[in-house]
Amino acid sequence: MLRSLAFAPALALGFHAAGCSDDTSSTSSSASSTSSSSGDASSSSSGGGSSSSTGGAGGMGGMAGTGGTGGMGGMAGGGGSGGSSLICEPNTTSACYTGPAGTQGVGLCVEGTWTCNAQGTGYGPCTGEVVPVAENCATPTDENCNGSGPDCGAAVWSKRFGDLDGQYGKSVAADAMGNVYVSGHFYGVLDLGAGPMTATSLDGFLAKFDPAGNLLWSKHFSGTSSQKALAVAVDGMGNVVVAGNFLGSVDFGGGPLTAMDADAFVAKYDASGNHVWSKQFGGADVQSINTVAIDSMNDILVGGSFAGTVDFGGGTMTSTNVDLFGMKLDDNGNHVWSKHFDQQIGSQPALTNVAVDSAGNVAFTGYFFNTVDFGGGPLTSAGSYDVFVGKFGPNGQHLWSKRFGDTSDESPTGFGFDGTGNLFIAGGFKGPLNLGGSTLMSAGDNDCWIAKLDSAGNHQWSKRFGDAQKQYITGIAVTSTGDLALTVTFGGSIDFGGGPLTSAGNLDIAIARMDGAGNHVWSLRAGDGVSQSSEAIAFDPAGHVLLTGELVGSVDFGTGVLTSAGSADLIVAKLAP
Repeated sequence: MLRSLAFAPALALGFHAAGCSDDTSSTSSSASSTSSSSGDASSSSSGGGSSSSTGGAGGMGGMAGTGGTGGMGGMAGGGGSGGSSLICEPNTTSACYTGPAGTQGVGLCVEGTWTCNAQGTGYGPCTGEVVPVAENCATPTDENCNGSGPDCGAAVWSKRFGDLDGQYGKSVAADAMGNVYVSGHFYGVLDLGAGPMTATSLDGFLAKFDPAGNLLWSKHFSGTSSQKALAVAVDGMGNVVVAGNFLGSVDFGGGPLTAMDADAFVAKYDASGNHVWSKQFGGADVQSINTVAIDSMNDILVGGSFAGTVDFGGGTMTSTNVDLFGMKLDDNGNHVWSKHFDQQIGSQPALTNVAVDSAGNVAFTGYFFNTVDFGGGPLTSAGSYDVFVGKFGPNGQHLWSKRFGDTSDESPTGFGFDGTGNLFIAGGFKGPLNLGGSTLMSAGDNDCWIAKLDSAGNHQWSKRFGDAQKQYITGIAVTSTGDLALTVTFGGSIDFGGGPLTSAGNLDIAIARMDGAGNHVWSLRAGDGVSQSSEAIAFDPAGHVLLTGELVGSVDFGTGVLTSAGSADLIVAKLAP
């Protein structure tokens, strides 16, 4: 059965599963299905009808014959042959089941059959059995055979940290073991579990939690002015990279770094939290890194903005305004390549997200006004701020670039590749927006949009969500198989395809799972009449959904009410797939 969740009205967490009814445009479509199978059994934990026989003892030898007159006695008779040993009756078929005890006959799990071989020495494969697999939230069935339907979106754990001042979660990631990493910044006192960290201005933090939500270690980035840890990513060796910007002087573990104005930074730590290296990028004006990703070779991709003059390692770049940049570092922090995306005077662009595919290709997205050239020729906005997407090869060579927008403002806030190079992008807009299919039209103030592009940038499908009030997609996550998770800060109502979710008052948090075709899997809402905001979302290797952000008031994801201590408190949550 499909599960529905109900909570106290003031803190209700609405839940929907399966179905789709939203504005959709598509240039191509295909049916999708989910299937799973198990391999041949090598052993049986709950066998049917097998038997065995023990070989009989050998016969006693015959007595020696009595010798005739003058003759020798006869030889003793030989012993009888022992009986043969059988594991099963040859060529007979019986029931078998190789799944865990207690799961046979529960949910989808059923026994199979296997056949004894002609020699009676063993069984063939257990055919026709169904054993537990991970739940598929796109169906109402019990695939893991635990006696209930999917726990789709159910809270595994959720936590709140903070005091009377403000604490903000900005980025979240997971490693191959399911450990959770969160970065952000805070005022006042923040205790993540290892004792209080106190900020005299705006300080950054980085924390690692185990899969159960217990703190393993944390880092406090404190200096003479402000530090913002805006982005975090984990490499294949379990090292963690954090990036952002800072003012004044700060020590990330490798010695003090001092900024003339606001400078960008990248810092790397090993799995135990030990400093590996840290880098500063800046000049006399403002520089910031907003986003970070790591490829399969453990090289690091970052993107952001800068003003004035800066050298990222490949030569001096000069901006007469605020310009955008993308950069690749190797795993030791050495410059590999960097790109300067020049803007016309008078605009305030932003590079919001970077993503890298399995082949090492890199894509950047953000918004711009007037004209920008990523290497394929100038892109010109339609009137106000438009969305850009630029894709580059592993060596930084331009592959393609596109713009999307109309006369109103459009901006992207989420980005990711699946395992075959399809690119998912999401954001907010007012008015009309054409992403390559049919034109989407916002219902009022600010609506959400999400689109799928193929590896060449061609439109596959696009969708709009929202009503006349404000809705903001604040992040998306993509699995290698193309499953999506997205998080939204919203007022009014929003429907991802499972029925409307309605905010309790001001701004609430919504989370949704979709398949690669954009079909609704599950969605939920959390919040009260004050204000809650999600900032980032990620998957762990088991498909759990990880979320960070901040809350004012109270929120309940399903593991109990979390209530802010004052201004805005940090929240971290883990939800079932």
